[in-house]
Amino acid sequence: MANSWWQTNVVKPIHSFRIPLGPRGRSFMGFVYFSLPLVGGYYLYQWTEKKAALNGMRGERPVALLHHSSRAAEQLKTSNRELNALLERQGEKK
Repeated sequence: MANSWWQTNVVKPIHSFRIPLGPRGRSFMGFVYFSLPLVGGYYLYQWTEKKAALNGMRGERPVALLHHSSRAAEQLKTSNRELNALLERQGEKK
């Protein structure tokens, strides 16, 4: 029974360990618990902004990535031509 071993040897010792804190310690730990998600969220936001820029989600693609987009640009031109032809055919039907 792995669950009972885990419960006995890991969960109970960790949850029974307590450090008594005074008023200043509680205030400090409240600050830590409050600020960690904010700081972590800020850095996560920065990381996602960099990823979005690399993926071309914000304006122009970085110059280093332009050579990779030539095939995509050609596929986009082909798709646009096909779409325009389809729209012209639908306009003729009306």
